Amino acid sequence: MASRSLHVTQFSRRVVQCIPSSFTRKKQTRFFLASRNCFVGSSFPPLERSCHRQKWTQLRTFWNAFTKKGDDTIEAQVLSSSLSSPSVTLSSLSSKAVVLKQRDEDLSPQELALKVALKDYQALLDKNSIGDNAPATNDQLKKSLESLRDCLEELEYWEDALQVELELEWYANSALEMASCIFRQGKLYMRMEDIGHGNVKYQKALELYQMEHGSSNTYNNNNDAITYHPDIGNVMVAMAGIDFARGNIDECLQTLNQAEDHFRKHDGQQQNEHCIGLVRCLDNQGTMYKFKQENQTALDKYEEALLLLGDADFDMRQRLQIQTTDLLATIDDIDGAILYAEKVLKEDRQRRGSEEETALDGVILKTIGVLHSQQKKLGLAEQELTKALEITKRFGGETHLEVARILNSLGSVHGVAGDKRKAYDCFQQALIVERIYAEDDNDPQILHILRNLAVLSGEKVPKWEG
Repeated sequence: MASRSLHVTQFSRRVVQCIPSSFTRKKQTRFFLASRNCFVGSSFPPLERSCHRQKWTQLRTFWNAFTKKGDDTIEAQVLSSSLSSPSVTLSSLSSKAVVLKQRDEDLSPQELALKVALKDYQALLDKNSIGDNAPATNDQLKKSLESLRDCLEELEYWEDALQVELELEWYANSALEMASCIFRQGKLYMRMEDIGHGNVKYQKALELYQMEHGSSNTYNNNNDAITYHPDIGNVMVAMAGIDFARGNIDECLQTLNQAEDHFRKHDGQQQNEHCIGLVRCLDNQGTMYKFKQENQTALDKYEEALLLLGDADFDMRQRLQIQTTDLLATIDDIDGAILYAEKVLKEDRQRRGSEEETALDGVILKTIGVLHSQQKKLGLAEQELTKALEITKRFGGETHLEVARILNSLGSVHGVAGDKRKAYDCFQQALIVERIYAEDDNDPQILHILRNLAVLSGEKVPKWEG
C-alpha cells in the first residue's frame, strides 16, 4: 500500500500541473480520471524507474492529444485501460477470519454468502499473481469487489466494507461513477458514527454531481443558475442526517426542503428510483416536523409519501404506515390510528399470502393494545398486549427490549383494572429486562417503571433526574 500511495501522490501532483487552465471544472475532472487510468494501466511496477519514465512519456502523448482535440474517443480508450493490481487483499479484511475458518454448516446464509464472495475474489487475485494467460479483467474484479462489499454491508462489517469501497473508487470510469462511490463511502463512515469523514465525503460527492449535472441548469428569481437533479437530492438528504445528528433540527429541515426541489423540479422525477428518493425526503421531513411538534404538517408529509410510494417498496410503506399510526395517536385520533394499524397487518398477510404470525404481529398488536387502553377498553387491551407479549418472546426471546415495553404497558392495564398482583408481576419482569440494557437506574424507562411500582404500592414516587 505504501508504494502505491507514493506513486499515486506523485501522479496527482503532475496531473494538476498539466491540466490546462482553460478547461472547465467538469472537463478538468474528466481529464484527471482519464489520466489516472492511463497512468496505472497495464501492470506498471511503480518503483521501476525505466518503466516510470516510459509511462510518463505515454501519458504526455495522451495529454497532448486530449488538450488539442478533446476527443471523446481518445478518452474512452484510456478509460477502458486495465488498472494495476488491487490493493485490497483478503488478509487486510478482519471479516475473513470470521467466516473462512468455520464449517459451512455453522454459518448463517449471510456469512456463507460472504465466504463465497471472499473465495471468488481470491481466485481472481490468484489468476493475476501467477501470470495466467487469461488474467482477470477490470470488470471481473470490479463486480467481485461489489459483491464482496454488499456481503460485508449485509453483515454490518462497516470498516471492511469501507475498505473495499475505497478500492472500488479506482475502478470508476466516469465522474458520476466516482461521485456514487464517494457518496457510498460517506454513508459507511456515518454507519461507523464518523461524522467528520462522512461529511467530507458527502461534500465531495455533492460537488462532483453538481459539476456533472450542470447541463440541467435552471434559474432562480435572481437569475442564479441552479442545478436540479435527483443525485444531488439524495446527497442532500444524507447531509441533512448530519445536521440531525448534531442536534440542528432547523438546519436539517432546511436542507431537506432544498433536497425536495431536486426531486420535484428534475425532468426525470417520474422514474421509480427518483420517486423513492422523494419518498425518503418526505419521510425525513415528516420526522423533523414531528420533532418540532408540528404534527399535522408531519402527517401531511407521511400521507404524501405513502401516496407516491404505492407498492414500489413494501417495507418502506409498512414503516411509513406505522409512523402514521403513531402520529394519529399523538393528535388523539385513536380510532384512525387503530384502523391504520389493522390495515398494516391486513396488507402484510395479503402480501405474504399467509395468516401465519410474524414478529410484525407483535409490534402492531402492542400498538393496538395501548390505543385500546387509552380508550379504557381494558379487556381488549389486555387480550392484545398478552398476545403481543407471547409473539415478541417467540421471535425475539425472553429478554428482548420490546418485551419490557409490552410488560410495562400490560402492567398499567392490570393496575387500572384493579388487579395489583398481576400489575406488580408485570412491572417487576419489565424492570429486570430493562436493567439488562440500561447503564443505571436513572435511565428514563427504568424510572418510569419504578414510578409505576411506587404508585402501585403507595410508596413515595421517585423524582426524575437529569
